[in-house]
Amino acid sequence: MDENPGSCGVINLSDWRERRPFTRFSEDIDIRIEPPKERQIMTGRNHNKPKDIRARKEFYDWVAKKIDIDGIEKIERDKAFDNKAMTSAGIRLFYKTTPPAMEGLRPGVLLEAGFDEVSPNSAQDISS
Repeated sequence: MDENPGSCGVINLSDWRERRPFTRFSEDIDIRIEPPKERQIMTGRNHNKPKDIRARKEFYDWVAKKIDIDGIEKIERDKAFDNKAMTSAGIRLFYKTTPPAMEGLRPGVLLEAGFDEVSPNSAQDISS
């Protein structure tokens, strides 16, 4: 394995505790989706008026309805991951699994959509 701790590759699990190849592991995908300008969504940290919070909630609901990915069978808003100001919200993608799901794993893939920048990050155009 490459000595770079951020690289991916095969690792001997007996060495894992000593080498610590990952300092953090996340079970979700953090994603920032810019609202269309015509929706007039205020995304700044200080935009916490009830109308701004309501507009962001409606935006996340709209995004969940618009997602179309091959292999994804169902999409639901996972409101357990919504924060009070609606600057972050959960969208769960469900797919068919061939083997039974492992015990203890949450179903599907969680998209944690929001307007904060997480580190590390890299702007990518994901439009088709």
